Amino acid sequence: MAMFVGHLQLGFWLTENALEAALIRPRRKGWKLVGQATAKGDGLLEAEGRRDRLAKALQTVMKGLPRVARRADVPAALGIPDALVEEEVLVFADFPSAAGEARALVSQRMARELGTLADELTVSWETFGASRGEVTCRARAMGRSLCRDIEASASLTGLRLVRIDGWSGFASCAPELAAEPSGAAVWSNGTDWSLICWHENAPAGFCESGRSSNAEEIAATVARLSLSFARRVEAGPGKLIVSVPQDMIKPIKTAAKRFGLPVFEFDAGDNRAAQVAAWG
Repeated sequence: MAMFVGHLQLGFWLTENALEAALIRPRRKGWKLVGQATAKGDGLLEAEGRRDRLAKALQTVMKGLPRVARRADVPAALGIPDALVEEEVLVFADFPSAAGEARALVSQRMARELGTLADELTVSWETFGASRGEVTCRARAMGRSLCRDIEASASLTGLRLVRIDGWSGFASCAPELAAEPSGAAVWSNGTDWSLICWHENAPAGFCESGRSSNAEEIAATVARLSLSFARRVEAGPGKLIVSVPQDMIKPIKTAAKRFGLPVFEFDAGDNRAAQVAAWG
């Protein structure tokens, strides 16, 4: 979902206990928040009865947004925790140009990597060109039943849902990150965390996610992983871009300083739905 200046875009952030929504209007630099809403709930991601719970949560947040959010031409993207998205870098001796054949091939490889069945996955991928006749791609997979429940509940609410992905998937397209030739970005809500690292000479990059209730432990982990990636691609420490709650800024800056990483804070991490809308 590319950003078009002046066009409204809708983003959702779904967790086990809440659904956040944000309506934004992209600008030439950044975006303007037009409206936001949150629906609390329990077991929103649990499989049994999930479709009905999601539909109810979506209806609740849509009532809290300006009416213009219901227009059929407003695209929507929905983010889920990275723990629900599997990512692998795959190498193929030959990669089909037809989308259907490529999807089947990626699904089969991801199923083999994850020890499941291909028809239980919904996949997306990005190729990085060919080398010595081989094609490398970054593939991402989510449970098909989860995606179907999200899509069905969105359809019942009248939404034009164009993308479902984890935070790392959306962040990989973020303009704040694309402007940097190398670096790392971390998101956390204080418990769950996600990290992506990239370098112009390593297009596949690196991503990792986890959970901890200890801010210092999260900070040390992301700083160590960021430095490890930089050393692996034989580059100097890149800028660490953070999107976290305010009380996590100091621990991350302390850990980054210990590992020699410069830090740039671009968001306080309290509006993930708006990030999904902007980056979707």
